[in-house]
Amino acid sequence: MLYPLVVLIGAASAWSLYSPTDRIIGGYSVEIEQRPFQVSILLYGEHFCGGSIIRNNVILTAAHCLVGVSKDYLKVRIGSTDRTSGGKLIAVRKTLYNENYDDATSGSDIGLIWLDEILEFNDKVGMISLPLQDETFAAGLITTVSGWGLLAFEGDLADTLQEVQIPLVDHEVCSREYRGLVNQDMICAGDDEGGKDACQMDSGGPLTAVNKQIGIVSFGYECAVPHYPGVYTNVAHFREWIENKILEDQISSRV
Repeated sequence: MLYPLVVLIGAASAWSLYSPTDRIIGGYSVEIEQRPFQVSILLYGEHFCGGSIIRNNVILTAAHCLVGVSKDYLKVRIGSTDRTSGGKLIAVRKTLYNENYDDATSGSDIGLIWLDEILEFNDKVGMISLPLQDETFAAGLITTVSGWGLLAFEGDLADTLQEVQIPLVDHEVCSREYRGLVNQDMICAGDDEGGKDACQMDSGGPLTAVNKQIGIVSFGYECAVPHYPGVYTNVAHFREWIENKILEDQISSRV
């Protein structure tokens, strides 16, 4: 079965794709100073998705982390290596996900969170750059994905931030493995032999390469299964959408 990489807390939800992944598989612990843009999104006080800082008050995440969830039940933890403590918890002012998001296919799986305060950047809190609109990256490029998700499919959550390096997979190859489900607003990354991947409750977290966030953890077939790479939202496909939504919010906030 395909799973969205998120598990909703306190709600009965079935996902045909990844549930937000709980933890990175096959990786290792890192300090938040190495990934200062990484954040934990909390629902009812518990980690359930990842995200990334792309402005001093805006978090990039997956749409499936936001659908059906009131902003009043969300908080964002910044600046902490640990999943359950440290850093700072910040309230959410507003959430929005792409109007074309399709939970049946995970198409357009991208969303934004506006924080209730402006962040002060330091060695533990910082922004990640984004690719240009429709910028492309070659298969084989080594990427890094990070989060506090599961260490194994249906396993336990990570206590500290994890990351793993995996290569980008050719789009046609990935689409064939997923029987045509993977479209142009998605990219794929993973080792063909398996063993390294994002997993449930890593959803919404960043896939990075060349100092840019090129993907958002979206879905996959279980976790780290051979011949089934992880599928990520293609951030470059949505760069203009991101900028337009941020600009719209700035304009409306001045009115």
